[in-house]
Amino acid sequence: MWLALCAPAAAQTVYKCMGPDGAVFQSTPCGAGQQQERAYGGEAYATTPQRQAQIEREQARAQAVVRRNAGGAGRASTPVGAQSGQSSCDRVKAQRDRAMQALGNRRTYEQISYWATEVSKACNHRR
Repeated sequence: MWLALCAPAAAQTVYKCMGPDGAVFQSTPCGAGQQQERAYGGEAYATTPQRQAQIEREQARAQAVVRRNAGGAGRASTPVGAQSGQSSCDRVKAQRDRAMQALGNRRTYEQISYWATEVSKACNHRR
């Protein structure tokens, strides 16, 4: 039994089929009345130089959003909650949500980790 758990996982192909009801994702090839739009296989994902450049541009844009949303750096310090009635925790969560929405599904571990740390600082570590 232990040997079965140690075996490498087999990748399965997922098919995106378009039919009269819209897109359907399934593990079997598209049936009658459906058109296969794409098949997602278990092969390794290769990053082309163009895709890598696109990822880097998106990361730079996301970091600009982070810097813009951080705001207040170098300005006179006013308690955030005093300005808008929001707590610092709520404000940072709102910034995180806006940044994650701007990034969409192309967020990196570093970006997610950054916002997790910022929310943790604002919400869990009271000074």
